[in-house]
Amino acid sequence: MRSLMHSLVVTMSAFALAPASAQYSPVWDDYAANPDAHPNIPNVSHAGYRGGAIDLPDGSGSGLFAVTNFGATGDGVTDDTDAVRAAIAAASAQVDSFPNGSTVLFPSGTYRLTGPLLVHSDKIHLRGLGEDQTELFFDASLTSGYAELPGGDEGDSGWSFSGGMIWFTDAERVPYYDDVPTLSSIDIGFRLSLTRNVTSAASLGDRVIEVSSTSGYEAGDPIVIEIDNDDDFSTLHHLLGDGEWAQNYMFVASRDGNVMPSGRSSWRVYHTIESIDGD
Repeated sequence: MRSLMHSLVVTMSAFALAPASAQYSPVWDDYAANPDAHPNIPNVSHAGYRGGAIDLPDGSGSGLFAVTNFGATGDGVTDDTDAVRAAIAAASAQVDSFPNGSTVLFPSGTYRLTGPLLVHSDKIHLRGLGEDQTELFFDASLTSGYAELPGGDEGDSGWSFSGGMIWFTDAERVPYYDDVPTLSSIDIGFRLSLTRNVTSAASLGDRVIEVSSTSGYEAGDPIVIEIDNDDDFSTLHHLLGDGEWAQNYMFVASRDGNVMPSGRSSWRVYHTIESIDGD
């Protein structure tokens, strides 16, 4: 399935294999020996649907919702927005009835869409029949098809890299609107509903942290660990690999915007709770 958007995370399922005679960089060899602890190359092998632990659903053993059954034509001319949104809503409403979640299927065709698609439920999979058969064609911008977001330079849109044409998000933060309103801001970050303080120092590589309370959390829950960016930029040095370049770069306010957000008071890293033992 091919779509025009800015912020959809995609799972790459095929890799090119180098010939046996290929020479690899020593850095890559170091990564391959211990991918979870390399200082420069992150291990992203768990990215994707359900952490990459199971195959993408194909509709068998899960709910299958073809957008054409909800009125979508795929002729490239008709506005299929309402029909596709209806299929996603139906899949979301019944997702808990199927062990692997719901699959929203786009048969062959070009689906013309005049606004973004917002997926507000877990375990929803959007599936086409391949890039040569299924195309999602978004012919309206976020400004004209969703909401105006002021804040850009010289009156330009404030959307920049915020948002996209397909969002997997919380309905309270990014809802559908009946018209095209003007927003003062939009919440695209992680919702911090339970806040706990880390109560003892943790070192790089530790997998256990002590917190003020584990009440409200369970194994398997996603969490955010927020780390202060120290005045000496040591946190940033680490995130950039702790190598010669990072140690020698002159981190000053006038240059920081090139390598990190201007509001650099803290960093957020995303994890999943493996187990809980007291605090």
